[in-house]
This record gives sequence, C-alpha cells and structure tokens, in this order.
Amino acid sequence: VDGLKGEQLKAKAKELHEIILRLEGDKYDLEQRFTRQSYDMQELAERARQMNKGDKRGAKVQNAPDPLAAKISGLPPKVSMYSEYERVKDHRSFGDRKDVFAGPLFQERYERIEPKQHILMTEDGFQVGDAPPAESHAPIAEEPAAVTAE
Repeated sequence: VDGLKGEQLKAKAKELHEIILRLEGDKYDLEQRFTRQSYDMQELAERARQMNKGDKRGAKVQNAPDPLAAKISGLPPKVSMYSEYERVKDHRSFGDRKDVFAGPLFQERYERIEPKQHILMTEDGFQVGDAPPAESHAPIAEEPAAVTAE
C-alpha cells in the first residue's frame, strides 16, 4: 500500500470494499440459514416427541427440558404448557406450573462488586477518593481524603 499511486490506491480500496460487501452478504445469508435450520430442528424434535407419545390420550405434558433443543439454541429450553399438536389443555394448577420455572436454569446469581473509588458530591462539585472498607458502613465524612492520580 505504501508504494501505490493515487489511482492504484483507489482501485485497491474499491477491491477491498467489494470483498467486504461480499463477506457481509455471505455472513448474513449464513446467519439466516442457521436460524432457519435451528427452528426446523426444534420443530422436528417436537414432532418426533409427539409421534413417540402415540395414542396416549390425556397424557401429561412433558416437564423435563429438551436436551437437544438446549444444544441447538443458546437460549434456555422452552417450557411447554400444552401440546402444540394435540391441543390438550394443561390441567395443572398455577402452583404446579410455577414450579416448572424453579429449577437451576432459572436462577440468577448476583455478586456485589465493591467500588474501588468513592465519589462524593459537595457544593464545590464532585470529589473522588478511595472507597471505604467493605466491612464498615460508617457515614461518609464531610471532607474526602486527598486524591492522587494514577
């Protein structure tokens, strides 16, 4: 690139631009194909599960998450409240249905992050100082300590 003249640079830029456009188009096509195939895989798995049930009328709705669907998509498994194909009403109570969402997949873990600096708003403006120790929840002093820039 360093040894190219003006017209050669324009041609090179145009060539790289066309390559980027082609790659972006290919990326979009592949993403669309992946989402379509992922949806098809989930639908086929559901149909296979329904076919394996056979003629068991009034059978319970499966509560266990589908491991195949969990592998295919990055989302947590969909909890089915009724069969999409048999149109069977779910006769479970609200409490029973709520318990479906109580497993380890639906728990979120929060961890408190202690601040490294303490910002104090005074009449003169904001002043930044070291964070107070995590154990003590003492009231903040009026005058912050001297701050050194790192």
